[in-house]
Amino acid sequence: MNRRGFLARIGNVFALTFFAAPFISRRSRATTHAHATETLATFLDTLLPADDSPSASMLNIQGKLTEHASNIHNYPELLALGCQWLDKQAQLSATKSFSLLAKNRQIKVVELAEKSKKGSIEKLFFDRIRQDAFTIYYSQPESWKALGISAPPQPMGYLNHSSPPIAKS
Repeated sequence: MNRRGFLARIGNVFALTFFAAPFISRRSRATTHAHATETLATFLDTLLPADDSPSASMLNIQGKLTEHASNIHNYPELLALGCQWLDKQAQLSATKSFSLLAKNRQIKVVELAEKSKKGSIEKLFFDRIRQDAFTIYYSQPESWKALGISAPPQPMGYLNHSSPPIAKS
């Protein structure tokens, strides 16, 4: 998809949202928002699963990412379109939503987004969300345990950078 096509899709989403909003019940919007939040959380947990550190959803990265997106032009629309794409891929497997897919299938869908054509919605979604999610995730002290650090590297840097790594016990 080229830039013009992307902007047209974003414009269509905006127009639909603007003109249809009075006709959509509050309950329907709340349900749709909750579903999109669940889809986003599942996507983020696929990128950042729990191991020695908590998963993305355990640190509410989906909420922090949504808040971050609200301050950037067209970013909320990209989140919505990306979550819709994830759910559409799940429906191709006869599953209602991305969050209900088996883990191995979720990984396949995320890989499909990663390998998608440059400029497509799913590729833009994957690249932008991954970059921002990792930035937000690793800014949380709870995520540092698996890295073996207890403080951010800046402004002091890694004072023991010349020493060999300490083996985990």
